[in-house]
Amino acid sequence: MQIAIPDEVTDTLRAKARAVNLDAAEYAVQILREQLTPPNKSQLSLMESELLQLINHGFSDDVWQRFHELNEKRKDEFLTPEEYEELSNSRS
Repeated sequence: MQIAIPDEVTDTLRAKARAVNLDAAEYAVQILREQLTPPNKSQLSLMESELLQLINHGFSDDVWQRFHELNEKRKDEFLTPEEYEELSNSRS
């Protein structure tokens, strides 16, 4: 297979390949493999991994307890405006 690559892209490819001590063709194949291979858990970025840990961790018991208290007060229609605001913010 042959692919026509514009000169400016070729120049960039060669420069980046030199920076990591690879032949331009090897570097191009490496880039293509990375882009064409479906991601898996081990390929998540550090930020994605940290966000997933936070999501999976969930809220603390104290936060859940307060949420349930406020929700019960809401059902009984005894929420103060401040508590309503607190409950509303806990859902976002």
